[in-house]
Amino acid sequence: MVLRFLQTIPSLGGIYHTNTNSYQTIPITGSDAPVSHEYFFEAAVRDLDSVLAAEDIDCVRCLSLLCLFGSNEPQSVNLWYTVGMALRLAVGIEMHREESLSQKSLLDAEMRKRLFWSLYTMDRSVSISLGRPLGIQDADITIPLPLVLTDEQLAGPPDRAIPNILPDVRDMSAFRHIVELRQINGGIYSALHSAGGANLESANLDAIRQQHYTRLNAWLLSAPRYLAPLSMYQTPEWFQIAYHQAVINLHRPSHASPVSSADAIRLCADSSISLISCYNALYAKNKIIYTFVALDSLFLAAVTMLYSIRASSVVRHELTREVVESNIETCVRLLCKISHGKTVGERSMQIIRRLGNATLAVFDNSSYAEADIDTEFMSWFGVKSQNPVRPEYPTPSIDTAWNDLFEHGYDLTSFQNGHLLL
Repeated sequence: MVLRFLQTIPSLGGIYHTNTNSYQTIPITGSDAPVSHEYFFEAAVRDLDSVLAAEDIDCVRCLSLLCLFGSNEPQSVNLWYTVGMALRLAVGIEMHREESLSQKSLLDAEMRKRLFWSLYTMDRSVSISLGRPLGIQDADITIPLPLVLTDEQLAGPPDRAIPNILPDVRDMSAFRHIVELRQINGGIYSALHSAGGANLESANLDAIRQQHYTRLNAWLLSAPRYLAPLSMYQTPEWFQIAYHQAVINLHRPSHASPVSSADAIRLCADSSISLISCYNALYAKNKIIYTFVALDSLFLAAVTMLYSIRASSVVRHELTREVVESNIETCVRLLCKISHGKTVGERSMQIIRRLGNATLAVFDNSSYAEADIDTEFMSWFGVKSQNPVRPEYPTPSIDTAWNDLFEHGYDLTSFQNGHLLL
């Protein structure tokens, strides 16, 4: 059963075209009838119960493939639950510990490392996007990162598997750099955005932010460069997007600091506009791949940009109304394009248009903008405001933005095949 699942799920990725960011229907062998990716997905999940019963590394592999499919089709897979189960199973068989690599061949050891750290990056991305607890703490992990090897080097003689010094599009250099960023993101999230976190003293907050900001700048400077990237995740624009998203998370309102300083608002404004510009550049090159995390990143950048404009007269003074209108339209257009008409994309566009119109009104009545920080924005940042909710700006029912989007975009309550599937 596990083997059949592993054989079926890869076909989902095999018909996904990164150059057009779309799935293509293909005929079944011996038939001219076109079959979409949903056919293979449904065929694979028929064996899901048997796969889960194994509770071994093959089970972890199957769940990771299910997560990969879910990142492009989040309306079909409960990403947070599935990633969490895969990570918990991996920890259960000691994949997070270096000792688990003993007596393993180079190939087996490296594949175990790649699998575990892939789950780690997915857990960090999904948990942070949804405002939920991280699946594992860095202090509990002792397994090293994968070696900077290509698949060809890994499959060859072990004595010739020498890690590359210069980055190669086929090796693990980009992946290792992404893992390092997820580690920084996890530190920022734990320090500033934990739901049980209390307000930090100004000096402590500044020290935390400076520490992570220094690490982020070092991370960006050391990002690998490729002459001909094979994927979006190897492009300079993507590294810039990831950097600016982390800067936003570091300085936006949080449980540890509900009210941002003028300097923090300035950094939020600069990074949110830069992130949107980078996504626009990727779209112009037809290199954007739709994923739940990508949509979340762009949406939060748009919210942060509008929040910064409303909260700071200095930022408003530097940006004209026409520039802000142009930025809003760029955001709406990108949300539409990368979501490929999905309901959650439409919902995101409606929210940005509504917040955008309210922000543009500030240019005509600047005194209103300085009165307070809108409950609407605080809710999208996952922070409960002290101010009462005003009916003209309906806010999420709970303090996590994407739960509101899920309510309207993804049906999280319609389980078809247990808790993993939606």
